[in-house]
Amino acid sequence: MTKMKTWSFSLVLVLIASSLFITISGATTVHILNSMPKNSGQVDIHCKSKNNDLGSRVLEEGKDYNWPVEENAVYFCEAVRLPRNIASWHAFEPERDVGHDSVFWLVKEEGFFRSWDNSTWVQEGTWETG
Repeated sequence: MTKMKTWSFSLVLVLIASSLFITISGATTVHILNSMPKNSGQVDIHCKSKNNDLGSRVLEEGKDYNWPVEENAVYFCEAVRLPRNIASWHAFEPERDVGHDSVFWLVKEEGFFRSWDNSTWVQEGTWETG
């Protein structure tokens, strides 16, 4: 009976440690990088989920805005670039992005590009005139 208790206790410890590791290491971070050309000005970014409004941020040229996400939530972002450019996109979608450590977004003159490794980019959207 002692072996059984020891084995059960060991199993419980392993399960708790595994659960903590998954919780700590499982959080995805969204990065939005302003890759607009020099002297093109700032981009105003506003991101939120259903339960978490992150507020508006001014994203200067070359800067990175990032935050850890709630893994069950869709995060929606809007961008404004003066004088008349606007865009919106889902910065984080659980079905698409869970399992990745990071979701990177490049804000460029040509539009918005997504990557999970910060090197392979896919264009996901373009600027609209508002």
